[in-house]
Amino acid sequence: DASLQDALRVCQSVFSKCTSRLAGQSILLFTCRDNPHAADDQKQRQARQKAKDLKEAGIVLEILHMGKTFDVNKFYKDLIIPDEDEDDEDSQEKITLADPTSRFEELMERMRRLDHKQRTTGRVMFTLAPGVEMSVGVYTAV
Repeated sequence: DASLQDALRVCQSVFSKCTSRLAGQSILLFTCRDNPHAADDQKQRQARQKAKDLKEAGIVLEILHMGKTFDVNKFYKDLIIPDEDEDDEDSQEKITLADPTSRFEELMERMRRLDHKQRTTGRVMFTLAPGVEMSVGVYTAV
């Protein structure tokens, strides 16, 4: 049985070793287990602490549950830590109980955009005046 804390630690390690400049750091945790380590309080405490460490390091942890009977309140609500300026209960509930279906669709759209690089299919040169030229790229709309 793999430890959730170990998985989160490895993710944090990957971010810390990354030499490229990143726009943001997010961990998307896809799971169908609503109560991992149910019989091991120590592993649950370690996972909660690692989630706090991630938050302090500026890494966003997002839980994407994949099950009709998934109960986020059993364990994962403790791992989702809202920003300090989001004090009210409605904000906490929105973060914790986000609909994974809409998030999956957002991820798929993002992947489609990354996969489809726009390249010019041609260029047209316009001469506006002697010595003044302008180039226009032609793209195919998909």
